[in-house]
Amino acid sequence: MSNLLFDPSLVDASNLEPKGHDMKTFDYLSMSGKPSANEERTLLERWFSIYPEQERSELRRRMESKEQEFYSAFFELFLYASLKQMGAAVQIHPDVSDEILKHPDFLVCLPSGYEFYLEAVVASGQSDEERSAVNAKNAFYASLDRKLQSPDYFWSVTIHSQGKSSPSAKQVVHGLREYQKTLNIRDVITEFEEKGFDTPCRYVWNHDGWLVHFVPIPKAEDARGKPESRPLGSFHMPKAICCDDDEDIRTSVKFKIKHHGEVDKPYMIAVAATGDFAEQEDFMNAIYGTVVYEMNTKTGEGRNVRQGDGVWSGDDGPKNNHLVAVLGAWKLFPYSIPRANVVIFENPYIDPVGDLAALDFPHWLRNGSKPEYRPGRSPGEIHGLDPKWPSFEA
Repeated sequence: MSNLLFDPSLVDASNLEPKGHDMKTFDYLSMSGKPSANEERTLLERWFSIYPEQERSELRRRMESKEQEFYSAFFELFLYASLKQMGAAVQIHPDVSDEILKHPDFLVCLPSGYEFYLEAVVASGQSDEERSAVNAKNAFYASLDRKLQSPDYFWSVTIHSQGKSSPSAKQVVHGLREYQKTLNIRDVITEFEEKGFDTPCRYVWNHDGWLVHFVPIPKAEDARGKPESRPLGSFHMPKAICCDDDEDIRTSVKFKIKHHGEVDKPYMIAVAATGDFAEQEDFMNAIYGTVVYEMNTKTGEGRNVRQGDGVWSGDDGPKNNHLVAVLGAWKLFPYSIPRANVVIFENPYIDPVGDLAALDFPHWLRNGSKPEYRPGRSPGEIHGLDPKWPSFEA
């Protein structure tokens, strides 16, 4: 078995296409000739080379697997490489005791000698049903990209409703081809310049629970007449969506706490939130408690307070004191490492663990009754990456 993560013979230098809608990230990185993909491969290979040799085949198998499993394995590889870069010794899947058969992901020993277990989890913000719907949508987009020839237009797509059955891309492509024959390019340009995506020029496909609007976007004059392999140009949400990233983060942390129970060393849980709209406040709400406005009905005065629904707070007071911190990551993907956010949220109900300062990500620390922010280094700074890495030029 090769000690490489990717097979160099699969890379096609002439393949400068973007990642397909239904393409797994590992497959894209394995084959793409784009400079950005090459830089991502190089970095992941560098991290993979320092990963314990006896653990590499399992990590590679997971990265080659389903997309969700790829990201989970990527997150663990990122954590391992980051901890090593900060001078920590890291053991993978350590034994806890003869009585406890479950193995945390890592045992971390900081330069000071302080040890803690680290367990990683991904909070996707999607149920199995929602994930299946996204996969169906991506397969639909990919099929259209492969089958539709559109010499004069890119197409904006808005799915207003999604049926339970898989849509027929063949029917949609036929309808779009016939619709293109009715269009006058000058009229389309005029309508688009005046009304943008509210243009009346649109093809509506309504079948078996699917309602999809396609809006033609005129290509630049020098690009017309040249069929594109990727005719779909933009994708829009028809309405506002409700995001429950904070609840998903809270559920993920509590699941890991319950899964491992009490252990013989301090514990940290690392959570990667992959939702498009995940932010730091989602972690603050999940970990320290949801912010609510509390008002005195007699005086009319009010203030923001955190409820007792956090990881360390409950109706009976502080809990989970063996959990010293939660590491939160968001906007962390193989292509966005310098722009990702990784923050350590420390347990506010125990004495501060000064040794954790060796992990020089930003920290939220206890300062009296309120958390206090301590700046730190970004993932890009820790791994020596330029803020604009990787190169997105074709």
